[in-house]
Amino acid sequence: MKYTPALFCLLLLAPLVTLHAEKAKAAAAAKGLPKDSLKPFIEAHCVDCHDAETQKAGLRLDTLAADFRDGNAAATWAQVFDKPVAGEMPPKKRERPPQRDLDATTPFLRTQLHAASLEHQHKNGRDVEKGDRTPGGRAFADIEDYKKILLEDKDQLARNFTQKLMVYATGADIQFADREVVEQIVAKVGAKNYGFRSLIHEVVGSRVFLNK
Repeated sequence: MKYTPALFCLLLLAPLVTLHAEKAKAAAAAKGLPKDSLKPFIEAHCVDCHDAETQKAGLRLDTLAADFRDGNAAATWAQVFDKPVAGEMPPKKRERPPQRDLDATTPFLRTQLHAASLEHQHKNGRDVEKGDRTPGGRAFADIEDYKKILLEDKDQLARNFTQKLMVYATGADIQFADREVVEQIVAKVGAKNYGFRSLIHEVVGSRVFLNK
């Protein structure tokens, strides 16, 4: 293919045209719902735990402005969007918002956050993506947030470490028949506060290690 000046300019401008189109599409989709529609949802389902007096997890929502261009406000609104969608909020002991309320609110939040993100990228360039979701669907903001999520499930950490240690010690992969031994080790180590020395003793004394 011969690259003419006109074709070169077209290729150069294509990403900008695409970004502008995505921004316009997201902004247009958001027009169907006013920002004031967020307030009834917050008042009905969030402020009991996140008002001026309570502020669970240090989060206050009764005075949160619907300014999606503000980085701090947008990050908080992202939590408001992620937690109910993932089923993490409200807490299990409290009644979940009706699906019709979620359907009326979450699309608006999604489009507003997306439009603000595109505008930020257009002005300042693309940020390095620090957050994502775990395979189980939990959102995390950065690597430190991800570490906290991993540390919540100590049995899973012990299980993974036990498997890696057994592979290293025996030179063989974990087989289906070995899983029962792994679970037994995890239970014993958990009863001893997940000590590393306890883990070593249990692995060395296991039939998987002794029969290799």
